[in-house]
Amino acid sequence: MLPKEATEEFKKLYSKIFHKDLDDAEASRRANNVLDFYKAVYLPIDTENVIAAQCDEQPHRN
Repeated sequence: MLPKEATEEFKKLYSKIFHKDLDDAEASRRANNVLDFYKAVYLPIDTENVIAAQCDEQPHRN
């Protein structure tokens, strides 16, 4: 859960970009969804998956 200050900052950014105000509950929900998405995309994966991904990137030889 994000701190209140982060949710308030998200509300300001959302309003500026989309020209729509969010209430506290909706802003918190959306901000946390963005954070969850960020974590899923950008956080490091475990070593086993890194090795598997590296093996998949190499060209296949016949």
